[in-house]
Amino acid sequence: MSEEEDVIAELQALVEREVEDTPGRHPLRTDRCPPLPAFDSRREGWTENQRQHASTCPYCQRTIALSWRIACPDLPQLAEYRSDPEGFPAKLAMGLHLERDGCQRCELVMRSWCFRKQITWLTLVHAGQKKMDELRVLAQGVAVAYHARPTEQFAGPGEPFEARGASENGELTVTLLEDTASNRFELVVESRDRANAGKIVQVELISNENRWEVEVTLGDRGEYGSSGARTLGEISGEFRDIFRGCAIVARWKDEAPLAEA
Repeated sequence: MSEEEDVIAELQALVEREVEDTPGRHPLRTDRCPPLPAFDSRREGWTENQRQHASTCPYCQRTIALSWRIACPDLPQLAEYRSDPEGFPAKLAMGLHLERDGCQRCELVMRSWCFRKQITWLTLVHAGQKKMDELRVLAQGVAVAYHARPTEQFAGPGEPFEARGASENGELTVTLLEDTASNRFELVVESRDRANAGKIVQVELISNENRWEVEVTLGDRGEYGSSGARTLGEISGEFRDIFRGCAIVARWKDEAPLAEA
């Protein structure tokens, strides 16, 4: 089974669990609803009629929210919602995602400096000074990782803690991991492109109580691309608080359009 088929099967299972003993057709589904495979996290390829229908359809809104359990909404969608909640076409779905499902990852990401710049850029899009496609290209280069494991599980026996996320364009990967050998938290940033050696990546670590920023300079790894690492501290004390339910947002420091927007 392909990755796309896996996602569709998972979404189908979520939809079926919404109503016990779901019949062949979900009771809220209408003839105008797009087919289930169309409900990916961004709903690309939808017609304008489908989008207009989905904005007021309970089934479509619930299904969009369920799709976000598999893959959270991207930065531009979160920025659109935060800048105009009432006008956001998936308003009900986002409410279900943030409130009913309690997505801490998205809540934390929306506190990041990177997200605030997305909001600024979106304002310029609405003013006709920038294009939405440009915003999406910039967002595709941001890597986000999240791990909600309780603090008590960071230390002691069991699988070492690791939170890993990659940018949508695949150019940037960020990993926060527990190095049990050195008893320290390590932040590792990687790029598949060797040409990025020497570039600086800005990383934000955001939890409910803390926000921390660090910079990582990438080094040349030959055929493996480029990478860099920072030791953040021992697996104890204040660092456990910082990394409790932490979201990690990584972006290129010299991403001028985003930084200047």
